[in-house]
Amino acid sequence: MNLMQIVMDLEGLDNLDRGQYVKDKLSELGIGYEVQGFRDCETSDPGENIIVSSGKPFDIGVASHFDKVDGSPGANDNASAVAVTIDVLRKFNECSLENLGVRGFFFDKEEDGTKGSFAYVNEIGLGGLKGVYNMEMVGMGKNLALWCEGDLYEGSLLRSFMWESEIDGISVVKFPNLRQFLYNGGDHRRFNNAGMRDAFCITAVTDSDLAIANELFSGRYGMDEITSKIQQSPLFSCYHQPSDTSDNLNEDTMQMISRVLYKSINSLDASSQ
Repeated sequence: MNLMQIVMDLEGLDNLDRGQYVKDKLSELGIGYEVQGFRDCETSDPGENIIVSSGKPFDIGVASHFDKVDGSPGANDNASAVAVTIDVLRKFNECSLENLGVRGFFFDKEEDGTKGSFAYVNEIGLGGLKGVYNMEMVGMGKNLALWCEGDLYEGSLLRSFMWESEIDGISVVKFPNLRQFLYNGGDHRRFNNAGMRDAFCITAVTDSDLAIANELFSGRYGMDEITSKIQQSPLFSCYHQPSDTSDNLNEDTMQMISRVLYKSINSLDASSQ
């Protein structure tokens, strides 16, 4: 599957049309889905999460959000992750697991305080979920950064992902406090806050991002300096900007993450026998 084409199809669409695109794409692939409607508790504005359920007792969650901020095409944030989520679901739809299922999440209103994932956790809960792989900005770079609400929990999802990445020769770093530089902190935080420890976010980063991070988190800089300098990195230079377009992204990066997630979930399934 050409993941860049999905990003190009999504970029620039408004949030309502982005949600409809996801539903149409899932239907095209023969993947069933459910829609969870909700209303913003502050404004009463409607929103909807798109959920792909496996029907099995226990699932591994694979999540992304489809909404974008006004004024940005939303290619890396977060059409890249939507494309990878669709691809992972496609793979498991074509060849299902023996023991576990995969539950796909396409959350709405992440850019408005992660209200979509809050609605899911608040209304539906954590039942049947062993953990969640969430994705934010996975379209550029050859390295992977993992981060969550607080310290990363060394659970089965994290261990499987780290192991399969190592086999493929992919550099994985546990990015310190990445969430403080993001507007929200990612949909996984709603699962963390509800008590799910094995839920974290995957972000793709370049060598330049890692070099800047190593410098900034050396302890030599104050928070104001860190915030200013980190926005110069490739990851953040287009973040929530009109320049967040598919021209900056890489098909190989998205395929890499889709492949590692597929292998990681297969390993989890094999170990659950």
